[in-house]
Amino acid sequence: MHHVLEKISKDRIVIIMRRMIEEQVARTAGILNDVGLHVFEITFDSKEPVETIQRLRRELGDGILIGAGTVVSTHQVDQAVEAGADFVVTPHLSLEVIARCHKYGVPIVPGALTPTEIFTAWASGVECVKIFPAAPAGGPSYIKALKGPYHDILLMPTGGIRPNDAKAYIDAGAMAVGMGNSLFGGPSMDDATIVTQAKALVSAVRES
Repeated sequence: MHHVLEKISKDRIVIIMRRMIEEQVARTAGILNDVGLHVFEITFDSKEPVETIQRLRRELGDGILIGAGTVVSTHQVDQAVEAGADFVVTPHLSLEVIARCHKYGVPIVPGALTPTEIFTAWASGVECVKIFPAAPAGGPSYIKALKGPYHDILLMPTGGIRPNDAKAYIDAGAMAVGMGNSLFGGPSMDDATIVTQAKALVSAVRES
């Protein structure tokens, strides 16, 4: 297993920061990093994804992993790699994007949903596949069903996953889960609430 994926499998949680401004990302990532969450995905549908990736690296150092998410083109792969992203995540299966990541030697977690898409991604040389959208597709029971025939493929479900559901996905066989707004979003969620919820999440998933 690639060392980046090894770290993700130990952390169990990928924090997805979607359409957040640079200041929000830096502040929230700092809070979550302090409580034990060290893998962050900056989506490329955000306003300044390249600058945000670079800022996180400067401020939080090499103790974190930074992924480039919602990558849909080879040009965005180029931008992500140049910015210093540790891995790339896509919302759908693109063999062209996978090939560009392989060219750079950067781990990619492509999005897929059906068994055919999952196997096609794995056959292209990836080690881990993102199952999206996981919750609408059946949640932990869907992951458990997939792990039957695809026990050698690492799965990372995202989409509609709430903090209280994370352990069930890990128990069903997920390598890690991706979540974002449900953990730290909402106008009424203050720092203390984020910290309390994040600590409970870390404790739950790492007992699995």
